Amino acid sequence: MEDALLEQLYLILLNQPRPSKLAQPTPPPAPPAQLQISNIQTTRLALETLGAFDFQRHALQMFMRYIAQGYLVADSVEVWPIFLAAHQTYKRQHTIALAFRFDWQL
Repeated sequence: MEDALLEQLYLILLNQPRPSKLAQPTPPPAPPAQLQISNIQTTRLALETLGAFDFQRHALQMFMRYIAQGYLVADSVEVWPIFLAAHQTYKRQHTIALAFRFDWQL
């Protein structure tokens, strides 16, 4: 189930298929200079889903750079719901990463 969900999130948020688990590791993709968001509600739901599930850390790394450089710099009023969802997702995942790193209890 996690793999299928990650595949869908990859398609929605990164606009590309998820690389095979058997493929050589590659750096996370970089967002285009001007991020095109075709469906605000679907993108917002995908960001909220990404922030709500406890995915494995390496799976999240592929998303975090893209979110920070793409969705968190959105400056259009129409995409503010996406900006807010991206912010919440980014904040939650970094809190979890720090807790893991420093052995904090959440």
